[in-house]
Amino acid sequence: MANDLNEQLEQAVISTIKQGRWLAEEWEEAGIQAEEHLLSLLPQLIQRLKDGEPLAINDDKALDLMADEIRMALNAFKPGYGDLTMRIDTSEHLIFD
Repeated sequence: MANDLNEQLEQAVISTIKQGRWLAEEWEEAGIQAEEHLLSLLPQLIQRLKDGEPLAINDDKALDLMADEIRMALNAFKPGYGDLTMRIDTSEHLIFD
C-alpha cells in the first residue's frame, strides 16, 4: 500500500514538473507581451519551471499574472475565449482561425 502511494506521488510530481516545463516553453514560444508588473517576476519563474526547481514564494503571484495575460491574449484572438478557458477544459477544442 505504501509503495503504491509513493508511486502515485512520484508520478504526480513528475507530471507537475513536466507541465511546468511545457508552460515555460510554450510561454516563450507564444511571445505574449507581458504587462510591466509581470516582467520583473517572469525571467526567474520561467527558469525555475524549465529547470524543474521548486517555486519561490512570489511565483504564485507571477503564475496568476501569467494566467491573466494568457486569458487576455486569447480574448484578443477570439472574444470571450480566454474567459471560457479559465472556466472549463478547452484542450480538445479545434480552432481554425
